[in-house]
Amino acid sequence: MLLRNPCLTSVIVTLGLVLTACQRPASDGACTTGDVQLLNEGTLTVGMDFDYPPFAFDDSKGRSTGFEVDLVRAIAKDAGLKLLLVNRTSAALLPGLLAHRQDIAASGLRDSNELKEETCASVPYLTADLALLAPAPDPHSIGDIGDLQGRSVGVLEGGRGAEWAEEHLEASTIKTLPATDDLLSSLRERTVDAVLDDLVIGRFAQKRAEDIRVVDTIRTGERYVLAAHPENGALVAVVNAALSKMNRNGDLGDLEEKWFGG
Repeated sequence: MLLRNPCLTSVIVTLGLVLTACQRPASDGACTTGDVQLLNEGTLTVGMDFDYPPFAFDDSKGRSTGFEVDLVRAIAKDAGLKLLLVNRTSAALLPGLLAHRQDIAASGLRDSNELKEETCASVPYLTADLALLAPAPDPHSIGDIGDLQGRSVGVLEGGRGAEWAEEHLEASTIKTLPATDDLLSSLRERTVDAVLDDLVIGRFAQKRAEDIRVVDTIRTGERYVLAAHPENGALVAVVNAALSKMNRNGDLGDLEEKWFGG
């Protein structure tokens, strides 16, 4: 289906970022304009990994939930479209997008050069920093990165925390674990003194439990975005306009507080 591009010019400020809703979307790649392309008429089809809390997951009753689930629901509503969520593994997400199997890809995508070269990315909606997590109460009184000398630090195998720790924590013992749940369990069981992981993971865990807290933030310069096919820049302009509206009326901030706390 093709829809005329309702290019709405607006500027928004969120999370310290200045975002433009309707010029060339926040991508260094070739985002073409023209008509909005939809896989199914009147429906926004979004691919996301439902094994990736807090962005997308199934709750105890099997209902789809998560920060990005709420986000794309609001975007679809603002655009006057129905929403279809399709479960994709993280590895299949971008190949499916480029093969036109969904209109939008989500699941904690960061605005890396690789992503912007392959897709048409939206304006960022959230910063993608790292966090230092400590148990509560903390017998070692870890308050920031400077307190990690001689301490054991848990990181996710292949994750950004592991890369950062390898470069910056030579005086610490790094313990690599296969899953985020393992990191948080190790912190609770005191088999590691601290954990390095994505800030959204830390804030989500801190909001849900009193025995884990975020004690420091590591700025990475990366942000989370949504992505569309490079030929669907007009759809990204619609997404950007919705994000702009959500920022202006406070809905984006309310969503962030709902999932990650103040």
